[in-house]
Amino acid sequence: MQYARYDALQNQMLIGLRANLMINIGMKMLGNRYKCREVHKSALLTRAKVASQNLNNLR
Repeated sequence: MQYARYDALQNQMLIGLRANLMINIGMKMLGNRYKCREVHKSALLTRAKVASQNLNNLR
């Protein structure tokens, strides 16, 4: 059970980080025209941070 939770959290963190990377690339391509992306980016970053904290708690 412990391992399943660990895998799920790790997966969630990877998804968050990948999405954040995509947003960063998108921001570079667009310049900085759309400010709403910034809000979305910070939301994803906090999600990734929380996920990594959860991973550390499980260890």
